[in-house]
Order: sequence, then structure tokens, then C-alpha cells
Amino acid sequence: MLTDDDILVISNGFWDEPKRVRHKMPLAWAHAGNRVLWIEQPPFPPHDWRTGDRLRNALRGNLAEAAKGVWVGSAPPALPGLHRGGATGSLLRAAHRPWLLHRIRGYMRQLDFRPKLLVLFQQPTRFDLLDRLPHDLSIYYCYDLYGHGRADAATLALEQRCCERVDAVFATSAVLRERLRPWNPEAHHMPHAVDAAWWEANCERVPPEMQDIPSPRAVYTGVVQEKIDFPLLTALAKQRPNIHFVLAGPIICDQIDAAQLRAAQALPNVHFLGARDVDELPGLIAAADLLMLPYVSSANQEAAGLSLKFYEYFVSGKPVLATPYTNFELDEPELLYVEPDAESWARRIDALLADPSAERDRAERREALARRNSYAARIETQRATLEGLMRRRAGG
Repeated sequence: MLTDDDILVISNGFWDEPKRVRHKMPLAWAHAGNRVLWIEQPPFPPHDWRTGDRLRNALRGNLAEAAKGVWVGSAPPALPGLHRGGATGSLLRAAHRPWLLHRIRGYMRQLDFRPKLLVLFQQPTRFDLLDRLPHDLSIYYCYDLYGHGRADAATLALEQRCCERVDAVFATSAVLRERLRPWNPEAHHMPHAVDAAWWEANCERVPPEMQDIPSPRAVYTGVVQEKIDFPLLTALAKQRPNIHFVLAGPIICDQIDAAQLRAAQALPNVHFLGARDVDELPGLIAAADLLMLPYVSSANQEAAGLSLKFYEYFVSGKPVLATPYTNFELDEPELLYVEPDAESWARRIDALLADPSAERDRAERREALARRNSYAARIETQRATLEGLMRRRAGG
């Protein structure tokens, strides 16, 4: 299992979107020697139909190799409401299903693809495909509260039905696992991880823009969106004008309070580097004096646990400073600094910068912890979990 297998993934997004959580596990499966066919969500009007070639690809069908061993296939377009509960959602899925199945089966023929695993990746409403596509085992892979914690009761009922139908549930936090376990006893905790080889290959690639920013540098890598605590960052930057705060990632303007964003952009020691190539991230992290997780709390954030970038930060050994946005599920919590407001962040940063040598032992422990949480280790856990499930089925 998970060795020379074909894995069919029905996803909740588009491959070219900046949220890397959708990429990392499929890429890790491919790196381990499997083949992955990753089906994008349908584009919905009006926004998705205006973005690049999405509508054209969705109408004609587009299959492209995104990375070695990973193929991305476009899904047919659909109307909004496809993934909602109730009668309207059921009718829209029923109408869309034949077109989607025809498309997926065509991709499978092109690749001579024979799925061992069928993965519903944060896409529980498509459990209607389970009886119609070949596979040995099915997984619901959950990395967020469905609907970001804003789904209505009818839609959440679909997630329950999905969990009851699949063979196993993989959840990236213990909170999500416990939430889903009543509906499937084979619910397992599969946290995010780090690709240590990726880090080692790229950590010395410091982008020129970063080299031009003076030290000390506090760095955040990731999508700049509504979950960033801009009031905290702005207050902190004003309190510590000698420290340069760097945010490296695409800005999603429609998810940010415009006044808060402008206030941060106006400060000379706050730097927005924009979207970066994924292989530039290790160099940005390595060039930091400390790393930031400056998130606001929300139901979704609290349930999500450790973020995708967490072990990517830790493998650098650098100190990591976070807001208390979640219940950090960490074996060694003393390796992470959690402070609630700008004043306590400022005091913590002062202490860290005053004596960097005091972090030497913690730096080694952070790196060691990250390396124990590699994607290779995650796949071994998944393999053991699924093989155990198959043995129990064969025996009973």
C-alpha cells in the first residue's frame, strides 16, 4: 500500500491556487513512487470563469503533468451550490455527476490509471462518486473545518455521510480527528510535515529582495489573507522600528480589511515580498532571525492545529513566535513561543535578539523534531494504518 500505487484525488480547489496544503501530500505520495491523478474542483461562475484558462479547460477537459508522477485534470464547470446540502445541492450533483465521471474515466484511460486509493481531499460532498469509480480503499482527507466553520447544518450532514461511507479518515489535527471519529472509528491523526530534502536543497537560495532588507528580520511565509492579525503586526512594527517584518506570499485583497492592509504597507519596516516560488521559501526562512505565525483566532484556526508551514519553520532551528490561535499539538511545547498581543511579542523578540546563543539547544531540538515529522515518516504511518485496516477486514 502506497508503494507503486495509483491514487485518485478529488480535490476542493485548483492546483494553481496559492494554498500549498493541497500540493504537499500528493507530491509526497508521488515522490514515494506512486502515481497521482488530482481532479480539480469545478469552476463556478462568475469568479472562477474569469480566471485564466479555467473555463476553457473545464469545457474541453485538460490533463497536464504538474510534477513527476502527478497529473492534474480539470473538472467540468458547475453552478454554485453544487457542494451544499439540501435538495438543490443534491440535484446539482446528480446533474453534474455523469459529465464528471465521463471526464475522470477519460483521464484514467489516457494514463492507464487503476486507482488503489480514492481520496476525497477536503471534498466530502463527492462521496457520491465512491460507488462509481474503481478503488480498493477510500479516504476522506480533512485539513480544515468543512466550510471553514461556516457551513450550515444540511451541508455538515453531507460530511457526516461521507465519513460513514469512506474506509478511513485522515485529519491533520487531533481536534478534527475527534470531531469526525464518531462517524468513522478509522479516523486517524495525520499532521502536516516537512520535506527535509527540499529544505536542504534550497535553504541557501536567499532571494535578492531579502538580502536588501536589514537585520534583524521577522519573517512570515504564506498567503497574506484575513487570518493575519494586521493590527498586531502594525502595532509591533511601530513599537520596534529597528526590526524589519517580512511577509512573503501572495496578497488576497478581497479577504483583507483594506484599511488594515494600507496601514501595514505604509510602515517603512514592514515588507511585502508578494508571491514566491515554492523553492525560494527555505532561503527566506533561513535568512530570518525569527519566524512568525501572526494569526487571528477563529473556529477554523482553532481546529486546524499546526499549520502547513510549522515544521518547515522548525527544520530551520530558528525561534518561532505565534499568537494563541490554536491548541498547539506539539510534543515539546517549550520550543514554540506563544504570546497574545503586540506588547508581549515585542518583549519576547527583545529577549530572543539580546542573546541568540541561548537558543542553541532549542534550535537543535526544533530541527530534530521537524526531521521526525517528515513526509516520508507520514507516508509510513499511512501505509501501516491502511495495511492494518486491510488485515482487519480480511480477518473479519
